[in-house]
Amino acid sequence: LFLLLNNLCYISLGSVLGVYSKRIPQGMIASTIFSQTSLVAAGFYTTLPPALDWIRYISPFYWTFRGILKSCLKWNDTLECIKGSSEVGANQCFLEYHPAIDQYKERGLHVATYNDSSSDSISLEFVALILLLF
Repeated sequence: LFLLLNNLCYISLGSVLGVYSKRIPQGMIASTIFSQTSLVAAGFYTTLPPALDWIRYISPFYWTFRGILKSCLKWNDTLECIKGSSEVGANQCFLEYHPAIDQYKERGLHVATYNDSSSDSISLEFVALILLLF
């Protein structure tokens, strides 16, 4: 569902940019620049300066990736680790303690976080994609 909404958002935003341009090549250039900028500015590849942090909120990719992560990763998921014996069991660790999850948290994606109700809810991401669609 998230991938379908992501594609529809990019199609509709590209169509809007194409309608407002005077010539077809200008519309294609504008929609390409928007889509590439929104991919990079979503915050997964790099950390943005605070002045440019607002760009991620108009990126369909940001909301799609966030929704997919939240629907797939839960704080009580476990993985094998070399820790030895932990509260989960022998050679098992909670996903919350994985370094990749820490990197997501540094970039503003709060997924797989214990006692955080927003890390399990995907309604905000769904609503944001619907709003970007129109």
